Amino acid sequence: MEQNRRYLLALDSSIKIENFAYPYGFGSLSHKRRLGKVFRSSRGILPGVNSGTVDLQYLRATPLIEVDIDRDGIDHAFDQAVAKNGWLIFYTHDVKTAPSRYGCSPSMLRHALDAASRRKIPILSVAEALRHAGA
Repeated sequence: MEQNRRYLLALDSSIKIENFAYPYGFGSLSHKRRLGKVFRSSRGILPGVNSGTVDLQYLRATPLIEVDIDRDGIDHAFDQAVAKNGWLIFYTHDVKTAPSRYGCSPSMLRHALDAASRRKIPILSVAEALRHAGA
């Protein structure tokens, strides 16, 4: 973590490193306790809506990955967020015409952005969403 922090700050010293993503989504109680002292939040890879009382050290996150979700799945996720008065985290590794097995196409990303816009859901970073929620 410290090596990553130094690397990112060397790129841009104004970066605020407040949020963590568990490698491969693997977290544990001991990780949560340790990371909670360093990061405002951490996310895993358990899909779903963050609503009501949420575990800031294991936020739900939905893959925006071609092999894991389709356009109907994206729409369903947003519909669930609206119904539960919650918020979503989407993650992907790359966005390109021929994405890796962990990426998505520009058209899928555009669909997700349009789906949020149609529902008047703001597009925010995790840090911005937490501030918006008062967390």
